[in-house]
Parts: sequence; C-alpha cells; structure tokens
Amino acid sequence: MRHRPQSILRIALAAGIARAALAAPAVPAAEARAAIAGKVRANAGSLGEAYVYLDGPKILASRSAAAEIKQLAKQFVPAVSVVQVGTRVLFPNADNVLHNVFSRTPGDAFALGPLKAGDRPAPVVLRKPGHVEVFCNIHPRMRADILVVPNAYWTRVRPDGSFHISGVPLGSHRVVLWGPTFSPMVQRIELTSVGATATFSLVGAARRPHANRDAGARESYDE
Repeated sequence: MRHRPQSILRIALAAGIARAALAAPAVPAAEARAAIAGKVRANAGSLGEAYVYLDGPKILASRSAAAEIKQLAKQFVPAVSVVQVGTRVLFPNADNVLHNVFSRTPGDAFALGPLKAGDRPAPVVLRKPGHVEVFCNIHPRMRADILVVPNAYWTRVRPDGSFHISGVPLGSHRVVLWGPTFSPMVQRIELTSVGATATFSLVGAARRPHANRDAGARESYDE
C-alpha cells in the first residue's frame, strides 16, 4: 500500500508531536489555596493597633519594596509599620533638628549616626522576621515599632476585631497576633479547602510596657 507524500508528512508530524508530549515534563496543578479568617476579642476600646500574620516560610520582598519612616516634630512617622523581610526602610530627617536613629534589635540592629535636617541616609534592609524597636539617640522619648513579617500573608486587624487573609496555601500554619503594646499570641490552625478560623482573646492579657530608649515609660515629647 502506497502513501501519498502528504499522508507520510502528516503521519510523521503526528508521531513527532506524540513523542514531544511524552518527553515534556508534567505541568503541576495550581496549588490549592483558601482563606484564614478570625476574631480578636479585647476589652472595650483596648485593642489598639494589631496585626495578624503567618509565621511560615521566609519569602524575601521584591527588590523594589521600600518603606519610609520620617523623623518629624520629634516623632517617628508612622510610629508603627509592617514590612516584609528584605524590605528597604528609609529614615529621612524631615525635622528641623538633629536626630540619631538606631536599633539594638538582634539580627536587625543598625545605627545611622547624626542626621541633619533634610538628610536621607542609605536605607536599612531588615532581614530577620520579628519586632524591631527603633529609637533616637538624642531624643529618648522617640520610638518606632516595626513588625518584620516573613512573607506576604499578613493583615491589620479591623476595629471590630475581625481579620481575613486570603490566598493561603492549604496545610498547617502558625497564625500570630502582634501589636506594639501586648505580647504576641500564636495559634496553630489546619487550613483546608473550606478555610479555617483563628480566634484570639486579649481580655485579661498582660500588656507589654511600651518603653522609650532608656526602658522608661513612653511619654509625649514636649521639649
């Protein structure tokens, strides 16, 4: 039986496509994800600024990720920040007085030295997840708190105490509640395709002193 040239070409192409399909690596299915929601219970009006994040894999922020904490009116603005590990943090002096910004936090310690009005020192890259305390070596009542989260799975707790983190890979996770005025709380959850819930209670929980540089009580700065 003779095959026409076109038929032979079609057969050869089909065979080549089949071989390529067998040799090609399998494309993995999209990773299943779901949402973590929850509630933080607190005494009336006592929750304040609070965040929830996943203490999971360390994923560096993109190279372009940056945050800014100004020195303004002898305060750090904003006083509380959340950044992903690897983020560059800038500390420009927008004040009309000299400042000297530093942190003694292990793993993320730095000292910028004297900063004159208008100075924009080189950014600080925060590489270790956790709570970073920032002070001014000239004005002891100045303080900033930075929460360095290990990945992009975090959110601020709403005023009503609720929170929601979407797009989280299924599996076991450590959910952390953090705020600048209370000790962190951790809850382990198992996230399935239908989601998961985490509940925290600050009712009766010990409040952490919000100290200034010299570990004294924080006060307003009026010098």
